[in-house]
Amino acid sequence: MLQVFFHSGDNINLDFDHPTLGIARLQAPAGGYQAGHIYGTTILNSGTVSITINTEPAGAKLTFDGISQPGQTPITIKNVNMGEHTVSITPANPNIASGINEETIYVSPSRLSFNYDLYKKKDITIVTDPEDADLKIYYNNQLIADSFGKAVIKDAPYDRKYTIVAKKGTDEVTTDLFISDKTPDIYKVKVSGVRYVTFTAKRNNKEIANAEIRVDNKVIGLTPVTEAIDYGKHDVEALYYGRYVKKTLEVNKNTKDYDTYKSGFFSIGLSVLF
Repeated sequence: MLQVFFHSGDNINLDFDHPTLGIARLQAPAGGYQAGHIYGTTILNSGTVSITINTEPAGAKLTFDGISQPGQTPITIKNVNMGEHTVSITPANPNIASGINEETIYVSPSRLSFNYDLYKKKDITIVTDPEDADLKIYYNNQLIADSFGKAVIKDAPYDRKYTIVAKKGTDEVTTDLFISDKTPDIYKVKVSGVRYVTFTAKRNNKEIANAEIRVDNKVIGLTPVTEAIDYGKHDVEALYYGRYVKKTLEVNKNTKDYDTYKSGFFSIGLSVLF
């Protein structure tokens, strides 16, 4: 609380400069106050600013001070008073991101942009079979881990893809690891006698997600999905809203890098990773 003493006949001009609330001015004419009295006042900063709310991933819905904002993040809000406000954020895809409920923010001349990482995250332990295999992990073609037999990815964001390369002697495998709520906490990479196959699906030559893939009558997941397939012949099935493909896949050291099996305008792509 600020106390100011003055004579009853004085003209009052007070300037306030606050690091969060900015600059405000109080003016009062002479004769407006009586001697010996205590007066209180609330000073409102009349200046407004524009602020920007950014999220990762983008495309979230925003509620600001209880009012739903049009559009999706990133969102710029104009004519915002400096000081305390509340934000609530709803992600576009709750499977990979978490929302924010009634978080308090403070707007100031030096704080006009607010960034939120909404991605869900989990720790993933990568282990090799055999356990002394050379193990390398890449993200965006950058090496992030280099060890033998075991490595841990801390706070791996959902919807991110890592590339794992494991080698033992002359045997080497490469596999893509997609992070989701279905990704096991311990991800095992078998080096010998397998190939890692990434299954994708297309409709009218456009790649689609969430086609169900079955290998030897076992559901392995929804496209895109990567699975270690043992050497030998396997029945591969793909289902997508009534569309169906079934073919035989033979896996060995000489398996082609890419094959596509079609049924009408629906196809399943098999990317064999070495």
